Amino acid sequence: MSDNKSQQEWTYDHFLCLVLLYASYADLEYTKDEKEHILSHVQPDTLKEVETAFDKLGDFEQLNLIMNTKSRFIKTSEDKAQVLHVLKNHFKSDGDYSKLESNLYQFLEKLLLEST
Repeated sequence: MSDNKSQQEWTYDHFLCLVLLYASYADLEYTKDEKEHILSHVQPDTLKEVETAFDKLGDFEQLNLIMNTKSRFIKTSEDKAQVLHVLKNHFKSDGDYSKLESNLYQFLEKLLLEST
């Protein structure tokens, strides 16, 4: 998917970055605070790789990528809880947990908790 690594070579950090990047656009703004929050969880190179892949995809393709990679990284209830915890904190990272973000959190929660 990205110029440097194929999706099959992605690590958990790539997956987490993908979910957080997708969530960042819930309110159609990718803020500096959101980027800094992502960088508190992944290395800058990982963010760059995922941003490169993400920017080439449409919304439907971005969701498909999340759905197609989640089974590699979310295998236990603890895995699910960890991703959702980071996701919830991410939505709050810019100081404005909007209704739109709350709705997207609920959607992603169902998507990530769905059996793989």
